[in-house]
Amino acid sequence: MEMRIHLGYNQLAEIVSQLPPKDMKKLYNKLHTEITSLEKKPAKVKSKLQAILLQAPTWTEAEYTNYLEAVEHFNQLGK
Repeated sequence: MEMRIHLGYNQLAEIVSQLPPKDMKKLYNKLHTEITSLEKKPAKVKSKLQAILLQAPTWTEAEYTNYLEAVEHFNQLGK
């Protein structure tokens, strides 16, 4: 059976402040572990994205110049 309770930050802080110090320390350690885990995830996603982008094909200077010339040509046709 699962039960969900929606509490605001202030309500949660009040409940936490009522915990005995031993339980507060356990909660702190659990939260610290969760936060550390969350902070590491975006870095992994970013590094995967960077790897993909760095392996992507690129244009040579000549290819890029040809592209710009083609764009200019099409822009002239539209006038």
